[in-house]
Amino acid sequence: MLGKQGYALARRILEKDATAAAQLTNSTSPASCVLLMRIGDLVIAEFNHNGKCRFWKASHKNAPTLIHEEYSDPTLRVEAPACNEAFSHGGSPNYTWQRKFRDFIDKHTGCHIRDNDFRVR
Repeated sequence: MLGKQGYALARRILEKDATAAAQLTNSTSPASCVLLMRIGDLVIAEFNHNGKCRFWKASHKNAPTLIHEEYSDPTLRVEAPACNEAFSHGGSPNYTWQRKFRDFIDKHTGCHIRDNDFRVR
């Protein structure tokens, strides 16, 4: 989903038919973007820039669904217990956050990713 700037650009490029992307509203930054996905029973909202990555079990009462054209930033930018887990992006040079995310996904879904699959080549 795209914040105000990205959504406006997508609408211009796609000639006002930006249905391929949801709009992120009420964001603190017009450049915010969120990748919202589901892996097994986990719903994941991965924020760009200084945002955290939030994880919800699909059955969690606050878990977002992937069918909306618009999402409000404050409903996604939450901490536990409003989500099951929230991780920051600290330790990029050593792949620290990537491993933490990978291990959490593996633990809750059984979907395993090797280090070589997310390392820069």
